[in-house]
Amino acid sequence: MTEYRRVAHARADNVDLVVEFPSAPRPARVWWATWDHHRDGTVLGETPVALAGDGSVHRFVPALEHAAAGFRWAW
Repeated sequence: MTEYRRVAHARADNVDLVVEFPSAPRPARVWWATWDHHRDGTVLGETPVALAGDGSVHRFVPALEHAAAGFRWAW
């Protein structure tokens, strides 16, 4: 499992996260996830995300505060 997460210790407005994957290999599955800690930690929730045609995933969050959020994927 691989991941990319961003952490907001204070309030961060208009957070825009994008992960771009090479043309090969591309992950078999991708999830938008939140964690209970900025390092390691337990996944609190996750939602499947579809890869765009260019092999990227994107999520805009109006506000992120005292949270760790990002993408997880499995090859």
